[in-house]
Amino acid sequence: MESSDAFEKWALCKAHEILSKEGFLLMDAAQALDKKRTKSNAFLLRNAIARSLMEAASLRSLPAAGETA
Repeated sequence: MESSDAFEKWALCKAHEILSKEGFLLMDAAQALDKKRTKSNAFLLRNAIARSLMEAASLRSLPAAGETA
């Protein structure tokens, strides 16, 4: 499998994971019109996205299996 294909698959899985957890929590709080929980869950979603971007940057800097640096 090509490196970009593996990275794309990882990115799609990570996005699904974030939306399934933090995205759902944010949606649930917003539907309940709970401003405090909405703000808290927006912060959690923002942090999850930031963590995944940092993880993606570190993964892209690693050579794929079989590649040389």
